[in-house]
Amino acid sequence: DQGHVVLWNFTNGAERWRKEISSSEIWSVAFHPTDDLLAATTLSANGSGRVQLLRASSGESLGELTFGKSGPLYGVAFSPRSGQLVAGGRNGVLFVGDVSTRQTRRLDSHNAVRPLLAFDWTAEGDRLLLARADQQLQVVRFPDGKLERSLPVHRRSLQTLTLSPSRDRFLTLDVHRAISLWDTRDVAPRD
Repeated sequence: DQGHVVLWNFTNGAERWRKEISSSEIWSVAFHPTDDLLAATTLSANGSGRVQLLRASSGESLGELTFGKSGPLYGVAFSPRSGQLVAGGRNGVLFVGDVSTRQTRRLDSHNAVRPLLAFDWTAEGDRLLLARADQQLQVVRFPDGKLERSLPVHRRSLQTLTLSPSRDRFLTLDVHRAISLWDTRDVAPRD
């Protein structure tokens, strides 16, 4: 069902709601950590990356954030501490959107020419962890986008980066299906 977001009941497997939000593919979805809010990344006909906002409980459309000629946005993540989200993808640029005002901006960060494959916020919401296609794991400050640290990832491109619910650790999965456990306090691998 290209272009549809579907919310399922985990207990009985029944569909709770279905909403068509785009005629093109949906690349990523994310729940807001505290609000009844869901974000889904789509691509408009003119190549602009869009984040559709939906009420998680009902699928009601709450508007969208548009990010210019960004190309496909491979991911979206809500800040754990503010009303903002980030989205990024193929062109390597990370975009910031304010959920309440719908204002968007580009977050300048180091090495924006390589695609962003995965990213997420630290617990404090003051840093972002970025996995890029150039085999680098980056720690970037928020809101200025300043690169704090860049770590090589053993000559492997990362496919996924997922923080634990407590956000003190995160897992990465690389193209060779190796999973690494990291500690956000020192951003050093703990395989």
